Amino acid sequence: MANDHAFSAGKPALVFLGAVMIALTGCAQPPHYRNAAHPDYGPAAFNKDQDECQQANSQQVVHVGNYGESTRTVVDEDKAKACLAARGWQPAPN
Repeated sequence: MANDHAFSAGKPALVFLGAVMIALTGCAQPPHYRNAAHPDYGPAAFNKDQDECQQANSQQVVHVGNYGESTRTVVDEDKAKACLAARGWQPAPN
């Protein structure tokens, strides 16, 4: 019986935590884009253009540290977004 009481006391906290997680997940969604020049373009066309714009505006960065080298790709997000805009993609209202 004592275990039942302990479980029910924590239940409101779990419900609150779940609600907070759902709210934060909703805020983290990326913006949707539309192509005004080509209204028939869908997610596949956007993903293709986004990949191409990110590749065109990225560079390899090499870090040399005490434990050797590491390489990572850095994307200039502002230039990638400008590339998408030049291709007609604009953020769409939700």
